[in-house]
Amino acid sequence: MHLSIIIPAFNEERLILRCLDSISTSLAHNHKPGLTTELIVVDNGSTDGTVEILEGFAKDGVLHLRHDSDDSFDQARLTTEMAMLAHERFDADWVLSNDADEFWCGPLRETVVS
Repeated sequence: MHLSIIIPAFNEERLILRCLDSISTSLAHNHKPGLTTELIVVDNGSTDGTVEILEGFAKDGVLHLRHDSDDSFDQARLTTEMAMLAHERFDADWVLSNDADEFWCGPLRETVVS
């Protein structure tokens, strides 16, 4: 099974590290044979340090970073486009949408990866 986790982000400098850390830690701790994953983050024109943080993770191969030039930050459109990308480009069996200000903890971590 292949799981794509999609995260739209806009000016999330204060929270994006915690979000990514909670997901990465959860996936590593609850890894199951046959489960493959990737993180896809779309930045929507952040003006704080969000892009720089994400570029570091992308450079290390932790996530796929995309930039959206539409300044309307239409989250419904972004989420739909990201889900289609996950399915078409990364062959995702499951797509999980996660806001940049949401964190995985305890029972949720175990439920998502089981």
